[in-house]
Amino acid sequence: MTLPKPYYKEKDITLYCGDCREIIPTLPNIDLILTDLPYGIELGNPSKGGQGAIKAKKLARYTKFDDTIDNLRNLIQTSLPLMKTKSRCVAIFSGIKTIMLYPQPDWIIAWIYRFGANFCPYGFNYWTPILVYGKDPYQQERIGNHPLSVKSDIIEDNIPPPKNGHPCPKPLSVVIKLLNRLSPKQTDLILDPFCGSGTTLVAAKKLGRKAIGIETEKKYCDITVKRLSQEYFSLNIKENQNEQ
Repeated sequence: MTLPKPYYKEKDITLYCGDCREIIPTLPNIDLILTDLPYGIELGNPSKGGQGAIKAKKLARYTKFDDTIDNLRNLIQTSLPLMKTKSRCVAIFSGIKTIMLYPQPDWIIAWIYRFGANFCPYGFNYWTPILVYGKDPYQQERIGNHPLSVKSDIIEDNIPPPKNGHPCPKPLSVVIKLLNRLSPKQTDLILDPFCGSGTTLVAAKKLGRKAIGIETEKKYCDITVKRLSQEYFSLNIKENQNEQ
């Protein structure tokens, strides 16, 4: 199988616009897959009321947005086995109520935040589970007592998600912390097969990691390219300031 033409490419970052289930088998072995599947909460469905009704109009321009339980179940069944055969470590942001749709993970990392709360059956929700498949990358590399700030299975971060045109973006600071936690080597290759607005690629670029992103929706790909271009510009400014 041959790789499709990249939608965007720079030195260490590559973005493909397409179905990850078709592209993953063509990729080399990956050190870490960090991604964010839909949550199966039917966000954007006006018939569901509540958040769905409020955000349906805003999400209407994203023609391929599909956040149903059936779609999530299908994506898990058809994409997760590919991810697990391609990488020794897979980490996935999950909704709390949809954890049971996934195969049992090897561990769960908790992202804890206080920037806002969503009402849930047990009061208010202040955390998001990150399902991890595979052994701790630090243990795999036989790296011993690394700092507790990296070693922990809790990611604490109070910076709210950005408003960048994607319905469910993750804060860049959270993804940077996760990459530091799950990618111990500077030479690691990172993959995000549900790339969305490109936060994983931007975080990898900031940390000097090589990264590949895959996204089906062209509009999201364009957001990612714009963010990567802005990051390139800001990095060049910092480098020029350091040279002066």
